[in-house]
Amino acid sequence: MSGASSDHLHRSTLTVYSNLMEHFNPGLQKLVALGTSYVKAFQALAVCSEAYFSAVAKMGDQALHTLSSRSLGDVLIQISDTQRRLTAEMEGVFRWFQIEVLQAMEKNVKLDEEYIDGSRRVYELEVRNQAEALEKQLRRGAYRDSLENSEY
Repeated sequence: MSGASSDHLHRSTLTVYSNLMEHFNPGLQKLVALGTSYVKAFQALAVCSEAYFSAVAKMGDQALHTLSSRSLGDVLIQISDTQRRLTAEMEGVFRWFQIEVLQAMEKNVKLDEEYIDGSRRVYELEVRNQAEALEKQLRRGAYRDSLENSEY
């Protein structure tokens, strides 16, 4: 491989490493941050909905004690209970999402970053070692050539 194509390959390889670290990895970090924000937004929604449906249940309970609104009270209490069950189920799903998906993604993003960074360092060290070895060979060859020329 010629020096020019070797240099081009080396620069291309470093560009790939840079692109991974500058574009792909931050994109994954943003995805994790968005997922975390989504979970927090749902948690806030769950708190607000609990307050709302507690009020609906109280209105339903009050309506149960009147003759004209008994059926409305029953419906309001059923709505409140159903919504609480749904919210509790969704909280379980969001807990799973946060633990199993988001935390795993965050951990994997960090591991990927460490791996890519380490891989780049190893690559650069290998390239440097190969260049030094080639330079030593060239110097030895030049030294041998100068010895051979001085003997004649």
